[in-house]
This record gives sequence, structure tokens and C-alpha cells, in this order.
Amino acid sequence: AFMGKSGSKCSNEDYSSSSDDGGSEDERSETSEASDASSLEGGDNPGGKAALCTRFDIWRSRVFGFDFQNASELKARPSAGPTMKAMIADNSGKNVDAYFHIDRKSVLGTGGFATVCLATTKTTGRKLAVKCILKAKIPDKARLADEIKTMLALDHPNIIKLFQTFEDSKQIYLVMELCAGGELFDVIVAQDKVSESDAAIIMQQMFRAVNYMHEAGVCHRDIKPENFLFTQKGVPIKSNTLKIVDFGIAAVFEARKASFTSRLGTPFYVAPEVLARGARYNEKADLWSCGVILYVLLSGQLPFKGHDDPATLAK
Repeated sequence: AFMGKSGSKCSNEDYSSSSDDGGSEDERSETSEASDASSLEGGDNPGGKAALCTRFDIWRSRVFGFDFQNASELKARPSAGPTMKAMIADNSGKNVDAYFHIDRKSVLGTGGFATVCLATTKTTGRKLAVKCILKAKIPDKARLADEIKTMLALDHPNIIKLFQTFEDSKQIYLVMELCAGGELFDVIVAQDKVSESDAAIIMQQMFRAVNYMHEAGVCHRDIKPENFLFTQKGVPIKSNTLKIVDFGIAAVFEARKASFTSRLGTPFYVAPEVLARGARYNEKADLWSCGVILYVLLSGQLPFKGHDDPATLAK
């Protein structure tokens, strides 16, 4: 039976007894080499995605009641060792509580250094989710900066939308759309397996999100049921919307030239080419993970499962 949550994200050390000293440096070079060509402004999209970001920014100003700066600069570019002050793309110096009522007692989720709370826009009453991140506990500031830039640039119905960010002396606040329907993982556990028709609906939305990301030059690298949320609670799958979340280990790349070396992912779902020592892989590793999810949806079983993470990876 499909049991238990996926193992935690694995680093180079998790995949082998000897660490790959070049892992983090490779990660930075992967993104920096692609920075010029992988900007979400360019590519084959007529007019570029900068125009899309600008239009969306105008809409944001109407919803949230104040102006936003430099919408054309919201790209999925890697940062070059940003300071904490440089981490945030907009709303520097503004108080998040002036625009949102954050219900810190209504906790939607928690992590090692962050808590997600229910929030309400003061001007419109719209329900949102705010991720409150403790700055003192952030393990990798540069990676968080890259995650924020990537999320701000992406705009797709099946990808969680990060609207804006705030920062004070102790915390960073990510204002995101609310997904109240829970994880895809929980749906699988509750139903053991889903019907073919529901699986088709889920996979269609999943592939749309993944295709959009890849066209935009973003590889997620941690596709798994826990990283998909439904927007509505108590609504059938056929009438619900699925959104991908968590871009913590995503990387940007130049079109058709992705080449990653860092061995990252979740053991149950990671593609075999990611595990090969010395090998390079591309964005298609995300598709392997989607295939594993499809297998789980239809069978209620994990195709590769050992008694622990090393045993799973060996399969």
C-alpha cells in the first residue's frame, strides 16, 4: 500500500558516502550560465513574458491598493550572493500588517524555519496565505532569493502564485494565493488510488504546469504529491484545480540546453539520471517524477520503495 510521506529532499551527501565538493558550486554555475538566455522576459513568447508581468503587476496594484516597482525585472534569474536587504523584489520598508490581517492562530502549515498562516486583504477581504520566514534560521539565503524571483515570474493556473513580498527586521513574508483543498498526497492516502478519469484530470493539470515551467526555462526538481495542492476543499477532482508549489530547489536553464549536476530530489520520485555519479541531467527529470505519480495514482503503490532512503535509491 502507499504509505507514509516521501523522504526529505536529498543533497549530494544523501546519495553517496563521499560528498561532491562541487555540488553547490555547480548549482550556482548552472543557473548563472543560463541567466542571460533563460530570463522569463524573452524566448519564443511574442512580446516576451515581461509584458505579461507588467500587466499582472497593474492588476496587483488594483487588488492590493498600492503601486509596485520594476515589474519588468521580476525574472527567474539567479542572484549573485544577495544580502538579506536585497533578497526581496518589492515592498521594501513597508509593513505587511498595514495591508493584510494575518491570523497567526490559523496556521496552514509549518516547516523548519517558516509558518504559513491564513491572511485577509484589508482592502478587498480576499483570503490569502502568508508564509512567514524567520530570517535568522534561513539555511541558504541565496537559494531563497532565487526561489522568490522564480515564483514572482511564473504565472500559470496550475502554479501557486506569489503575489508580493515584505520584509522586516526578523521575518520575510511571502503573500500567496490560498489553496484550501490540501495536498494531492492526502487525496491518494484517503482514496488508496483514484479512478482513471480522475487520474487523467490530475495528470493533465500537472503536465500543463510542468510544460509551462520548462518552456519558461525552469526545472522544478522536486515533483511529488506533497508539492501539489488543490484550491478548494470538499470539491470533486473533476471540478477542482491543482497547483504545484515549493520551488526551493528549482533551477533555471537556457532553452534546450539544460545541464544540471547537483544530485537533488526526493528518493521515491527522483529520476535515475539524477543519481548517476558524474552524469548531467536536464529538465526531463521532472517528467520521470510525473510518471511515478501517475503510477501511484492508478495503483496505490510506489514503484520503487525500500526500507529506507538508501534502499529506495538502490532500486
